[in-house]
Amino acid sequence: MRRIVTLLLFVVAVVATMRAATTVSLSGASGHPEDEVTVSVAMSGTDAVTALEVVIPLDESLSYVDGSCALAFDRDNGHQMDAAQVGQELRIYAYSVALNPFNGSEGELLSFKLLLGQTTGTFTLTPSVVLSDAAGDEITSSVSGGTVTILSPAISVSATSIDFGHIAIRSTYSRSFTLRNAGNEALTISEIACGDETLSVSPSSCIIATGESQSVTVSYAPVTRGDFSSTITVFSDAVNGAKQTITIVADPYSVNELRVQSASGVSGGTATVALTMNNMEPIVAAQMSFTLPSGLSYVDGSVALANRSVNHLVAATQSDKVLTIILYSPDNTALTGDDGTLLTFDVNLEGRSGSYTLRPADVVLSNATEENMVSATYSANVTIESPQISGSSTLSFGEQSISETMTADYTVRNLGKQPLTVDRVTFLAEGYSMATDLPVTIPVGGSSVLTINYETNVAGSFSTTMNVYSDDPEQPMLAVAVSGSGFSPNELGISGELVGDNKDFQLDIALENYSELVAVQFDITVNPLESVDGTPTLVASSRLSAHSAMITQMNDGVWRVLVYSMSNAAIGGSEGTILSITFTRDVESEDKVTFTISDVVLSDARSVNLLSPTLTLSQSYTFSIPTGVESVPSDNQVLAIYTLQGVKVENMVAGQVYLVVTPSGVYKRIIQ
Repeated sequence: MRRIVTLLLFVVAVVATMRAATTVSLSGASGHPEDEVTVSVAMSGTDAVTALEVVIPLDESLSYVDGSCALAFDRDNGHQMDAAQVGQELRIYAYSVALNPFNGSEGELLSFKLLLGQTTGTFTLTPSVVLSDAAGDEITSSVSGGTVTILSPAISVSATSIDFGHIAIRSTYSRSFTLRNAGNEALTISEIACGDETLSVSPSSCIIATGESQSVTVSYAPVTRGDFSSTITVFSDAVNGAKQTITIVADPYSVNELRVQSASGVSGGTATVALTMNNMEPIVAAQMSFTLPSGLSYVDGSVALANRSVNHLVAATQSDKVLTIILYSPDNTALTGDDGTLLTFDVNLEGRSGSYTLRPADVVLSNATEENMVSATYSANVTIESPQISGSSTLSFGEQSISETMTADYTVRNLGKQPLTVDRVTFLAEGYSMATDLPVTIPVGGSSVLTINYETNVAGSFSTTMNVYSDDPEQPMLAVAVSGSGFSPNELGISGELVGDNKDFQLDIALENYSELVAVQFDITVNPLESVDGTPTLVASSRLSAHSAMITQMNDGVWRVLVYSMSNAAIGGSEGTILSITFTRDVESEDKVTFTISDVVLSDARSVNLLSPTLTLSQSYTFSIPTGVESVPSDNQVLAIYTLQGVKVENMVAGQVYLVVTPSGVYKRIIQ
């Protein structure tokens, strides 16, 4: 039973929901400015509506047409109607004194007219509605608005003025502006008119679709100088203005230019500078000045008029570095032509290679009424071509032996624009000389090596200044700091041989000395150290007749040799062997044994080590001990083969070391 009651309640709720509420809706309308359009108000629903109130906000472009609001004939049931615009709201009231409901249940209820203004666009009508029944109770309703569209083209111009600026006459200049159709119908540009014959536009008419734009080019071709002002007028069917005006302004001027022409020459000579003038106005006089850069000076009396002068005079003066030139006509006669050389003058070229700017200042180009008509001036460069020396400020001989002539190379480069001649080199100290024949001519961009000799018999540092003379106009002498160091060539050398049927190593120690030496000391290192047995023996040569020699083992594989004289006697001679040192070879020594001498001291009577710096820190001699089959004479018969431990074998195994016994001796052999 409970389920049945619940179901009945649900059905009742659905039925109530399915009953349509009263709906009020507004229709749409469109038209052109100043048109009157009709908007309908429809009402549908089964409720017994006896009265309604409709309030519609209106845009400023819309206004209610008084008296235009009327009830639909088929829905009028003895109702009265009041409609009026109050401010920006349209208020409509419809009611029945007898409390009669409107006839019908759907369709148009009433209509009214709106006057369209000048603003293009679509405007939404959003009403608020109040409905009531015979008891005066409000009836729930739903409301939908409408739209009103004002149809027309509308114009938008991107600029209200165009300024061409400071421009020269007798040329054509272009600027542009944009026309846009901001309306909702095609915009017709019937004409774009120019207020002066020097102005023109393209296009001069067009049709612009809704939302589109058109670029318009304005051309201006001034023929006279002076402030210019005119207009361009755009005629169209735009609702927001059939006539749009754009102001055109400019400051045209006549072109009267003074130009300095480039010139060039070789340093030490002269160059001719030309001044040209291109002019649109008759010019009767001119004046200008130049601050001459270092390296240029005016050649007195060199200023000269060109063939454009008729009855003109010219004068030039230089004060300090400022050159002033005046050209004039006693009777105000204009210079002929409108382009070409005005005058020339010469300058002395006193500088090094480079470009030197001539920039005109205080320029006056005067007409007959003494008005300065100059519009622009242009500078130019005078190029001087000269040699330019370049070289290091130092020259090092390094360390060289005083037993021979020392030499050093010095590179001279020419960075200029003319060949460079080096004609003389001097030194501020004795002993220096040039090995390179002078003069030397170096081409542009080239270089040359000067070889310098130095001779001395004194060891130690030396220095001087070398002066290199050339035809560089700015730096005729290049000073170079020379330095170096001389040493006495005293060197120790090592050589050797196997002796005693290859059983011993004999090392021969040779000494080449420029200086007078009294003692020698050095260390000998053997590698591998187990390659020798016992204490080595020393044998001194005749060069050590007044000296003692001894050898002492310092540690494994290292022996120190000392040669000295208790009376500080000088070692005899200047070259050759001074010692022979013999080491006994271990029979199991490696195939190669190296002896190295190091820590060498060659001392004079003052105990100064005079070892030459060119001697390496150590010198070595390597013995190659005969091994392998190739070391066994081919005519010898192999009598027996032993391992190094003395075990006799018949077959040899690769990688092992054996002693091969032959009638002529015992040879070591490594089987590879």
